Amino acid sequence: MRAAIARGRLKLVEKLTPRPPVPEVDAHAVLGALPVPVLLLDAEDRFRFVNQAAEQFLGVSLLQLRHMTLGTLVPADNPIFSVLAQVRRHGTTIFDHDLTLDSPRLHKRGITVQAAPMLEEPGCVLLTLQDSSAARSLASANCSESSAPSSAANSNWLPWAKSSPPTACTPPVASAMPA
Repeated sequence: MRAAIARGRLKLVEKLTPRPPVPEVDAHAVLGALPVPVLLLDAEDRFRFVNQAAEQFLGVSLLQLRHMTLGTLVPADNPIFSVLAQVRRHGTTIFDHDLTLDSPRLHKRGITVQAAPMLEEPGCVLLTLQDSSAARSLASANCSESSAPSSAANSNWLPWAKSSPPTACTPPVASAMPA
C-alpha cells in the first residue's frame, strides 16, 4: 500500500515539475539538409522553395528558380503536370515512377516523383524527386559482375540447403532442414 502511494506521489511530482522547453527546429534547415531533391510549387507552378539537392538535380540555382515556373524547365505535355493536377484536384499524395524530365535544360530519365498537397497553402504541392535509374544501373551492374558469392558468404550458408547461397540478384530459396 505504501509503495502504491509513493508511486502516485512520484507521478504527481513529475507532472508538476517544469521541464525545459524543447528547442524549435528550423524547417527550412531540415528540408535543406535532405539529400533528396525537395521542391514546393505554388498554384501557378512557380518555385516557392527548393533545397540544395533540388538545385543540383535541376542544374539551376535558387536565385534563378525564383523567377521561373516548372514549365520553363520541362514541356507542358510532361506527365509531371498531370501528377500535379491530380494532387490539386483530389488533395491526396501521388507517387509516379519512371518519369522522364527531358528538355533543352534538363535530361533526367527513370525519375520517381512523390507529390503531396500542402493543405495550409491552397494549390501548393510539395515534390520529392528521386533518380531511380542510377539505383537500377548499380543493381544490374552488381548482378552482372559476379554471380558467384564470396567464400565468406559460403561459410555462413546452411549446409543442408539444396541451392547456392543467395546473391544480391537472387533471393534465397526456402528449403527444409534435414530431420
